[in-house]
Amino acid sequence: YLALNLKMGVSPDSYYHLEVSQAYSETLGIPENTPETYKWRDITRIPYLSFWINGRILNLNELTFNLDEVIVLRLSNVLTAIGTLILVYLISKRLIKNKWGQILPVFLLSNTLMFVFLSSSINYDNLVVLLSTASLYFLLKFLQEPEKLSNTLLIFVVLLLGTLTKTSVLPLALIIFIIWSVVLFKKKILKKEYFQQF
Repeated sequence: YLALNLKMGVSPDSYYHLEVSQAYSETLGIPENTPETYKWRDITRIPYLSFWINGRILNLNELTFNLDEVIVLRLSNVLTAIGTLILVYLISKRLIKNKWGQILPVFLLSNTLMFVFLSSSINYDNLVVLLSTASLYFLLKFLQEPEKLSNTLLIFVVLLLGTLTKTSVLPLALIIFIIWSVVLFKKKILKKEYFQQF
């Protein structure tokens, strides 16, 4: 409802995210700085993953339905938020035994006004929250099965994607790296065989 009805400009920096995404839709790489882009700072030196994905969504929209760009990007953010809710449910399934208790974290998050408000706007924070939640999910899998190299790889791939979206993921990446290191050295898993799983 909010994605379809919220007035443009109510959510923070929505015009900025829309206009930079439009600049990314004009190239397959990173757009160059021009006099028109100076108002957005140096766009060649910002984390770009969210803008790049938005640019591809705008390209796809232009080739297919040609709907209102604001609505298309807002709905893509709603889908990203649904992905976050699914990951929260998967985390709660691993931590909570009671079936009704597993739904409670999803219920609480989906009824948090800030989450709902941001989910319905054009914002890179939705992708950051999704990737941060994914990193916590794979960290939990790693803590439960530390011998599997795939869990480690997934943690760091998701964290890398998160840092390509927003640099505020770096403190989380540091904390997860410390936990990962402590577990590996404590359980003495860091052996040659660990890296020969692939």
